[in-house]
Amino acid sequence: MAVAQVWTVSLGCQMEQEKRQEPPGESLPEQHIARRRRKRPTGQLPTRQLSCVVRGRLGLVAALFNAEVLPCGILLAEEWPQAITSPRKLPKPSQLRQRERKRERGLPPGALKKTYM
Repeated sequence: MAVAQVWTVSLGCQMEQEKRQEPPGESLPEQHIARRRRKRPTGQLPTRQLSCVVRGRLGLVAALFNAEVLPCGILLAEEWPQAITSPRKLPKPSQLRQRERKRERGLPPGALKKTYM
């Protein structure tokens, strides 16, 4: 089981490395909205949407389904990031509804906060 886990992780790392050949946003023009709204530093890669295990398992299933030779996989060490941008926490739906009600009533943003003593 441990060997299978390492294999799937190595396949996921290999697939991720193949995907990251072109730096993100390099093909976009300078005036593109995605470049202007960029939150992370230029060299920082986007966050992973799939873990290496899941990506490796999907690659393995795809190779089996297409009757291809099973890949060996490569474990690649990544450099530590120079700067880390934390993800922005989205407001809860109840907070969004409360903001909407405040806008409808015309009250200032902090007017309806409850204070407990």
